[in-house]
Amino acid sequence: MASFRKRGSTWEYRIVYTDRQTRKQKEKSKAKGKVERRFQNQT
Repeated sequence: MASFRKRGSTWEYRIVYTDRQTRKQKEKSKAKGKVERRFQNQT
C-alpha cells in the first residue's frame, strides 16, 4: 500500500509491504523538499 501526504511545503510518500523472505511487514518512506510551482496549483 502506498500513501502520499503534504507536510507544510514538503511532500512525503510511504510504502508498506510484506517481505517475502521473512514474511514481516516493512515500511519505506521519503520526504521531498521543494515542490515545483507547476504542481502546487493543481488539485
